[in-house]
Amino acid sequence: MPVSEASTARTRTHRRRYVLAITVVFVASRYVYWLAGVRFDSWALTNSWQLLPEDLLRHDLVGSLWYLHSQPPLWNAVIGATLHLPHAHGLINIELVVCTLVLTVVMFFTMLELAVPMPLAFVIATLFAISPTTVMYENWMYYTYPVALMSVGAVWCFARYMRTKRVSYAAGVGTLLALLALTRASYHLVFVIAGAAAVLVAAPKPTRRRVLVAVGIPVIVVGGLYVKNYVVFGEPTASSWLGMNLAHSVLGNQPVAVRADVARGKLSPQALTPAFIGLDSYPVHRAPTGVPALDRLEKGPRVNNYNNLAYIDVSRQYQKDAVEFIKLHPDLYVRTVADGFRTMFVPSSDFFGVQRDKLNFVHLRGALDFENDLLGQRHEYQPPPLGELATTTAPDARDVAWFIVFAYGATLLAAAFVAARSIRRRRWSAPGATLVFLAFIVTFSMFASNMFELGENMRFRLETDPLVFVAMAALLAQAWTYGRGIRVSPPGAEPIAVELNDVDAPLALGDSSPGERSDSRRQTEPLRG
Repeated sequence: MPVSEASTARTRTHRRRYVLAITVVFVASRYVYWLAGVRFDSWALTNSWQLLPEDLLRHDLVGSLWYLHSQPPLWNAVIGATLHLPHAHGLINIELVVCTLVLTVVMFFTMLELAVPMPLAFVIATLFAISPTTVMYENWMYYTYPVALMSVGAVWCFARYMRTKRVSYAAGVGTLLALLALTRASYHLVFVIAGAAAVLVAAPKPTRRRVLVAVGIPVIVVGGLYVKNYVVFGEPTASSWLGMNLAHSVLGNQPVAVRADVARGKLSPQALTPAFIGLDSYPVHRAPTGVPALDRLEKGPRVNNYNNLAYIDVSRQYQKDAVEFIKLHPDLYVRTVADGFRTMFVPSSDFFGVQRDKLNFVHLRGALDFENDLLGQRHEYQPPPLGELATTTAPDARDVAWFIVFAYGATLLAAAFVAARSIRRRRWSAPGATLVFLAFIVTFSMFASNMFELGENMRFRLETDPLVFVAMAALLAQAWTYGRGIRVSPPGAEPIAVELNDVDAPLALGDSSPGERSDSRRQTEPLRG
């Protein structure tokens, strides 16, 4: 066997062993957490605003999904499909646990694509897997880690595409970005188009038409959802909640200014009414449609059905008032967005949704406090009291997890540096382009969440934390490589050039396919531009 083939075979064997080790640690940790009392919490099935009523998911899934305007359809479709199977609640639990395991493994492989040594990639992936915050959210029936898996998977596919130029990886990027948009409305159609455009720009000319088809079909699917909602509801969006979200964050955060603007006739009286409450609080009415998903006032006892058709009118009025308020008081809106960014960097375990009346939080409290101390939080953030909107309790510096702030800042600054240098040199390496693509997803998610929401920002951040952990591992590996280069290089030599003098030249966007690079070289190629 040639030396290069033998080296590749050994590398693949090492990878399989590391994946097996990750799986063993993951399974063992879940058993330990189970002994500690952690159990699956299906509270969201009957109480989550994002899900349709359970009986409709069981007995009228397709029709209810067609008339779903409050959320993109994928999460409801997955839960509804699972509810058609025996032991559905247990299956949902298994699905989410397996999702976290797959996410951990994909993180490991994505780190390898970013030139992270296997031992370091194993450590970072394992620390994520056994984190008490990871376990708490894994056992809370929400789409947090499915969304994270789609994001990390898209970055891995992008890295593989940049190395191999295989159209299948381009299709993987487009598909996963589309799945994000079909799960969370904050991942807008514009986000999917931008990601598809990045792949298309990197395509070699001979395969550009095939790549266009591969990334264009997912864009058309997401666009079809927007068209359907416009035709059926008059709303060309994935969710009809934009106005209510703005009212919750913008109007609800400035009651004095809102009252003054209503008194002056600048805003409608509805601006004084809190968002996301029962329809009997609004002067709106829609005639029954005969569609349960659109007509029901509640999805369960004391749980409003925010997919009721009348909420579209409520949200539209809120959107008009919120936009007018922002025009009148741009400084107050900037302050609200700043509060959102501060709230984002509070530990995710401090989110009231996973604390209030949750036994898992009680069982994990000590481990969570220890983890948050390691993350740099000096004082536990206090969620707002029950019944109070989380719009007036923004955290101060003591409540923030400063390691998370550093990790996000380092990731975005490094990506900006790589992008600027690559553009200037008109050359892109596969790891460098991948880091920039990763930062694109993180940045879009940050702004899409924090500009329209205040209160749950730390929960939204958890969806992109795995990407940032991957990037931090890559930066640590690059710093180690740079330091070794300084120690072994002769005076006046460029450290990275000495360390990597046998690495292939960086890929240029639009170059013809270079084929698969050897796994041994992939381990040492840096995040250069």
